[in-house]
Amino acid sequence: MAQLAGELDIATVPVVVEHLRRETATPPAELLLDLSGVTHLAAAGLALIVAAMNNDRGIHGRLHLVGVSGNRPVERVLQITGLLPVVDVHDDVQALLDALH
Repeated sequence: MAQLAGELDIATVPVVVEHLRRETATPPAELLLDLSGVTHLAAAGLALIVAAMNNDRGIHGRLHLVGVSGNRPVERVLQITGLLPVVDVHDDVQALLDALH
């Protein structure tokens, strides 16, 4: 699980990508991104989410997101761009674990 906080933009995404590459070098079955601490989701952040969904950029695992619902800076951008209906969003980590079992 990666807990992200602050701005997810062109300045921060390369660091996140490198972290996710290292963490998923041995491909996991699941990849969880906790966006509850994200205060700004820019185009680069959206590109990161799409790359993770597609197992691109050396990032592996089936992507799940938490911290979206009620987080206006994230939820609104995902809704406006049309990504919200296609990403796997859960209310919290426990809801994801329940859905996986």
